[in-house]
Amino acid sequence: MSEITLPFLAIILLFVFLLTLKKFVKLKYCTICMSVSLTWGALLLAHWYGVYSNLIVIAVLMGQSAVGFYYLLERRVKEGLLLFRLPFLLTETWVILFVLGGVAISDRSSLLIVLSWGITLFLYVYRNNKRVNIIVKRVIACCKDW
Repeated sequence: MSEITLPFLAIILLFVFLLTLKKFVKLKYCTICMSVSLTWGALLLAHWYGVYSNLIVIAVLMGQSAVGFYYLLERRVKEGLLLFRLPFLLTETWVILFVLGGVAISDRSSLLIVLSWGITLFLYVYRNNKRVNIIVKRVIACCKDW
């Protein structure tokens, strides 16, 4: 079986299994999200043990999970915390790259992540200042009305 076919088949089979399982358990979960996450998790372990080598497929699936987690949090946090969307998404991306060996902690991108959190935290702390509040509102509204 090809390294491309395997993840698709795994996702489909896990989807059917987890959808059926939902009838019997009281846990709430997104069936697609769980199917994708379990697939890349298994493929990542297989990669670490030398059984699976396609890091591109793993990275794409991990990226799907990162975006799914981003949207989940976006729906569940108070509107004022949406200010942190960009540093959160950048952090998710950096963590995926780190797990896959594509970036080191000492990389300059790490500093950019910290800087993005610092600037956003500054804006959040001073959000009641009239000038800062204009920026905060624009950042929060960045994904609306497009």
